[in-house]
Amino acid sequence: MLCRPLACVHRVRMPFWSRRQCHTATTTGPDCVLFQPIQEKPRSTPTTAFSDDDFVYEGISTTQDALYDSTVSREPLISSTEAFGRLSTKLGENDDRPIVEPFDHRAQFRQADTQELSSVPSVSLPFDDAKKAEDVIEMGIEGQIAHNWQDTRTAHAEDIEPLVACLKRHKAWDIAVVDAKQKTYAFDYLIFASCRGTRHINLVSWAIQEIDRNVNISKIKRRLNETEWEPIPVGRIIVNLMTEKYRRKANFERKWALTSSMNPLDFCHHAVSEGRGISSHGLWSLTLNIQDLEDYENDYCRETLLRQY
Repeated sequence: MLCRPLACVHRVRMPFWSRRQCHTATTTGPDCVLFQPIQEKPRSTPTTAFSDDDFVYEGISTTQDALYDSTVSREPLISSTEAFGRLSTKLGENDDRPIVEPFDHRAQFRQADTQELSSVPSVSLPFDDAKKAEDVIEMGIEGQIAHNWQDTRTAHAEDIEPLVACLKRHKAWDIAVVDAKQKTYAFDYLIFASCRGTRHINLVSWAIQEIDRNVNISKIKRRLNETEWEPIPVGRIIVNLMTEKYRRKANFERKWALTSSMNPLDFCHHAVSEGRGISSHGLWSLTLNIQDLEDYENDYCRETLLRQY
């Protein structure tokens, strides 16, 4: 029969936070466990070797501190007897500034506004007069108010000549000019020209901008985009560069060339403008076309301005 030894030694694995101090577990039986800590060797204190230069540097630093203490004044820059503002601005000697609470501060402003309103004489406004209101409405219908508000001068035929010459020089064809003075007060002339494609439109538009800069005509900053139609405002003249396909589809000239000299009987047989699904004839068709022209004018002006920003 084999005999079990009375004592056996086992190595116990301790957690990671206590591995620095290793222990030995000695078991003398099934119920008796004795932990014996391992004696660690005392660590030797590192010795530091000083050189002669360290004492020299220490003497220099001591001398610098003494020189700084003798030359620098440590007195406060702002005297305690003087009054200064938030940004160190010296206040007056007899400056008594009352401290006002935020609520009282707003109340003072309200009181001042009430006094100013009470001092204004009660005079009726000019728009309260019916005759004056009718005159203002009539001026708005005729475009006189908008014309007075324009910041650019009225365009003339002399302003069109350099633009048309620039279009011809850069190989744009089928150039048409429409006088829009009697149709809208947003601009005076419309110039239409056909280009080969988007690259041709961009090149011609840059040339128009150079002409605009040379003759000092006011302009709006143009946004570059790849499109088949590029409107370029040159003062009160709008140059429309389009591809041939888009120009036939939009048919701008027919919509803007409505004049008083046109025969209504000939115009009434034309097709109704895009956007209206009514195919009538006679004077009712003429009325629809005129209404379409007014709606189209607003849409055209709005789209032209939006495309520039």
